[in-house]
Amino acid sequence: MAVICISRQFGAGGRTLGVSLAKRLGYRFADHELMEKVSKELGISDEWFAVTEREGHGEDSLVSTGTVAKILGRIRGGDQDSSGMAAKVRESLCRLIPETAAQGQVVFVGRGSQFYCKDAKDLIRILLVAPVSWREDFLVQHHRLSADEARITIKDWDKNRAAFLKKITDRDPDDPSLYDLCLNTSHISMDRAESLICELVQMRSSN
Repeated sequence: MAVICISRQFGAGGRTLGVSLAKRLGYRFADHELMEKVSKELGISDEWFAVTEREGHGEDSLVSTGTVAKILGRIRGGDQDSSGMAAKVRESLCRLIPETAAQGQVVFVGRGSQFYCKDAKDLIRILLVAPVSWREDFLVQHHRLSADEARITIKDWDKNRAAFLKKITDRDPDDPSLYDLCLNTSHISMDRAESLICELVQMRSSN
């Protein structure tokens, strides 16, 4: 009944690993399910997701001021307070992520879940890191971005991630002491990373 929170530097393979891990464990991957609940609460259309994907950003950037402004500008005429909407998104996530975690057997990737789920039973927190050059190559290979697009996306996303998490915690989100397992995905395959996490889940469940 573990709750797995994967925090990652963008391009380190967090979503790729999360989807595969959830499938292997038979867990839910709390992605669209979670964000659909948020969008329903806030009255935002499905275009939110489509625009986020078109802009080439990671999941967490959908609560960054810049991306919210672009999305709201297209959906509602651009007269909305984007910073206010970002705050509302954080408020929804603060409630919905723990509620989802309480059901157990779920994998989260990003969105500050490692902090929102701090009181969850059987919590396993994972951190994925990799050098910028490796992350750029990963995006080129797996997300069909050009080298320039990958470099710009990583720079923007890292900035957005830092700004978003700063609203949640005063801790360094890349502090290894916050996590049960830290993996450098430039030194380990996705299959091996998945196996190590599964071993950790099994070890926890047997205690």
